[in-house]
Amino acid sequence: MDWVRQRSKRADTAVISRAVAGFLITGLIAMLGVVFGVVLLVRHDVREDAVREARDITVAAGRAAIAPVLTDAVLRGDPQALQVLDTNVRERVLSDTLVRVKVWTADGTIVYSDDAALIGKTFALGADDLAVLHNGHPVADISNLTQPENVSERSYGQLLQVYDGLRTTSGQPVLFEAYLTTNAIRNSSSLGTIAPVVIGGFLLLFTIQIPLAWRLARRVRRARDDRAIMLERALRSRDAERRRIAADLHDGIVQQLAGNAYSLAVAADQAEQAGAASAAAVVRTAANELRQGVRDLRTLIITITPPTLHEEGLLAAIDDLASSARSSGLAVDVSVDLPRDLDAETEHLLFRTAQESMRNVIEHARANTVIVRVCRQGSSIVLSVIDDGCGFDARSRPLASAGEDPHLGLRLLDELARDAAGTLRVDSAAGVGTTVELVVPS
Repeated sequence: MDWVRQRSKRADTAVISRAVAGFLITGLIAMLGVVFGVVLLVRHDVREDAVREARDITVAAGRAAIAPVLTDAVLRGDPQALQVLDTNVRERVLSDTLVRVKVWTADGTIVYSDDAALIGKTFALGADDLAVLHNGHPVADISNLTQPENVSERSYGQLLQVYDGLRTTSGQPVLFEAYLTTNAIRNSSSLGTIAPVVIGGFLLLFTIQIPLAWRLARRVRRARDDRAIMLERALRSRDAERRRIAADLHDGIVQQLAGNAYSLAVAADQAEQAGAASAAAVVRTAANELRQGVRDLRTLIITITPPTLHEEGLLAAIDDLASSARSSGLAVDVSVDLPRDLDAETEHLLFRTAQESMRNVIEHARANTVIVRVCRQGSSIVLSVIDDGCGFDARSRPLASAGEDPHLGLRLLDELARDAAGTLRVDSAAGVGTTVELVVPS
């Protein structure tokens, strides 16, 4: 279990850092998307409110300052009436943001403007302008400065134009038009106040989530480590139980059967000497079968707990597995090309994978041939166990599946392989055999 803890501890910081970094990156992208959307919506709403506010203020100023002095004399171009109107406009309407005023008649004639050069000129009014002139409902929109009547306003840049329908003191309808710089919108906009609050709130939420994500990642990693340790304990417990069973078999029934086989052989010789040839043949056959049973049991003991793994190395231990498989009728080809200084835990994992794979071949594959290869590839060690048996659909029964599974041992080994920074891969298909490949760092 120490090697699981050590490797998990070394990988802990890197794994948690990658998990938290992934969370932060995706969270940041999502946050930026939300902030961008919120700012756009707020900006639209704030702009609409600012335009509406600028329109209402302009209309109120026009009705208060212009309507009372808007007489029929203004429509006739009377200089004195125009002077009174111009004084009111300059004192009570024009400002740093409201830069132009025009008063139109229905035929498109400008009867008054603070730009005297425009007075008396005629331009075609659009349908919207005429509608405002007659129904008196004010509107505001961005001015089209390419129109001929807007030549004198082009120097101000983009302007907001406000239209309102007014009437002279005698009831004649006229169109009041005012031009405001976009500073009027920006100055009345609260976007500059709202945006920092929105962005700051999201950043605060994002910052709070960082330690929470780190803590969650650590908990997930600890849970994975605990599971790996439990799996290792389960495998070690199974190994201990196998060794106990092997010891019981070796010290108990194997010794008894070996003694019985020796006694039967002596009895067969005695029966033959006494002239009971047929009885001797029967006893000798029983003795031979008993000796074969003893050999099979000893092979099984070696399979259960190989004494050669750490004493003579991985090749000798796998050769013992191959001998057991050959006794069941399999043709086994073994090739192990590894240094002798292989660490014990990696050697144990390689052997356990080979042992579990060979067991599956014998019990489930109905194969004729199995190939076992162990070699170094770059900075990794690769174990391959390849058989020509019946195979199975690996997609419908993956290593990670739950429940009763004839490959439960391989699933447990897969967990250990991952904790050793390695991979365990099973490729199989019905009728084409199975390949088990373990790759671990050297």
